[in-house]
Amino acid sequence: MTIDNISPKLAFSIALTWLSAAVLLVIFRFGIFFETNDDVGMMMLAHGYGLTSVPTSLLLYSSRLQGEFIHITSWFVGNSGYSVYLFICLVLSGALIIVDLTRLSGNFLGNLAVVSALWIRPIFAPQFTIIASMLIVAALLTLMCAARFKSAGEFVLAGILLVLGFSMRPDAAAFIVIIALPVLVASSSIRSWSSGAAIALSLIAVAAVWWYNWLSYESPEWHAYNAMNLLRFWFTDFRLDLALDKNPSALASAGWSANDLAMISHWWFFDPDVYSPDKVRSVVQQLGATRTFSPDLSSLGSWLSQFVLRDVITATAIAALTIVLVGRYLGAPICMSIILFLVVTIVFTLLGRLNVTRVTYSGLVCICMLLLTRRPLGRWAGGALIITSLVLGALTVRYYVSRADASSILNEQALEDVSRLPQGELVLEWAGNLPYEQLYPAFPIKGRPYPVLNLFSLGDDQLAPHSYVGRNIDGSKILARLRSSAGLGIIANDELLSMLGVYCRQHWNGSLRQIANMPIGAARYSRVSCL
Repeated sequence: MTIDNISPKLAFSIALTWLSAAVLLVIFRFGIFFETNDDVGMMMLAHGYGLTSVPTSLLLYSSRLQGEFIHITSWFVGNSGYSVYLFICLVLSGALIIVDLTRLSGNFLGNLAVVSALWIRPIFAPQFTIIASMLIVAALLTLMCAARFKSAGEFVLAGILLVLGFSMRPDAAAFIVIIALPVLVASSSIRSWSSGAAIALSLIAVAAVWWYNWLSYESPEWHAYNAMNLLRFWFTDFRLDLALDKNPSALASAGWSANDLAMISHWWFFDPDVYSPDKVRSVVQQLGATRTFSPDLSSLGSWLSQFVLRDVITATAIAALTIVLVGRYLGAPICMSIILFLVVTIVFTLLGRLNVTRVTYSGLVCICMLLLTRRPLGRWAGGALIITSLVLGALTVRYYVSRADASSILNEQALEDVSRLPQGELVLEWAGNLPYEQLYPAFPIKGRPYPVLNLFSLGDDQLAPHSYVGRNIDGSKILARLRSSAGLGIIANDELLSMLGVYCRQHWNGSLRQIANMPIGAARYSRVSCL
């Protein structure tokens, strides 16, 4: 047996052991910090601390099915259940991709080197969008292997991976499927009856997961959240405020000032007197979808620049090299996949989502894997791919080690900062100004347990039921505290506090007083009162 005809079981064992060892090394040597606070928020919701007092399987961004899986994982590992589940998915998807690529086109060592280099980012800085995308890539490659080698078990495995990826991040799953669709459609083996049946059953399972998740958010207590969540993203995600600022009549129709526009764009919308769904909807409708999404050609520069950002350039370089090595064997389907990837990311940027590199990175990884299925690489091409992946991987490790070291220092400082907060008191955290990623790493650093905070987040979940259950608070009580002499603790930056001062004057005819003030990371904790 040579390394190129290595048995699938041995290849899987080697890949799984290698990736698992890499994860454990990073955990115990450097510490793992989430890339975004979305994962921290879902970890809090799943385990019932920080943002809520009761664990829930309704995680907002991921499906309820994933929340149930995380709860099962928590039976064995406690409050590390969210992180352990994510890393099980990451390691498993990586090992399966290596095996599938080796079965489809050989070059085990090359596949191991490429996946190792591309998995460095999600190991050091995990993010659920990227991990969901990796699950979908693994599902599609497993489907290709199942179709080629007539394996019923692999059809089942592909369906399970597809459901897991969709459960983790539905839009990321759809993005990867769209990119890979030309290659899948062009594959003669995929067009077989058995493949069609497997795909149909998988889609039925995905639809069932979607229905189960949708039904979970249709109870009466979720109505306020649902009504506003369908509207607020125009401001918080797609910067509708830039267009509205030039359309004063739209502001006047809702009784808004320019400051009110800035407030909703910075995640303040739980005051029903100002930000009722009807008022927000009227503003969105007056502007119109065409004017909302008018292309901003200046953002194309931002789109191009993200491909050479430090956390994306490894994937860009490997994808570019693989295109060169595959050469004339590219074929129309893979070219169409590349075009779809470029078009989708351009449109995403033009809509106002600038430098969301996790989307671009996931797409590049998918393109790399599709390219590696095209044909076996020769000795020299395979060697070039291995050497390039090792060099880029070493440089990427160096970059993320320095980031992890910096995050560890920030973790220590942030823990010291929050230790001075009033214990047990409700604190408003506004627009992600609490350094969640540093305070709550994926796994607690030895000797630095997670801080016990009672937070009300002015973010996506400010109208969600879990923000209130078991805490004897609601939006009206929070606003009442803000307008009382005792005041309310808020973690925010100077810009947000200035906006709140204007809001206080315009809507409550008062003046904002700061009773206490202390730094928290790059922001600060202030006890403020509008009187």
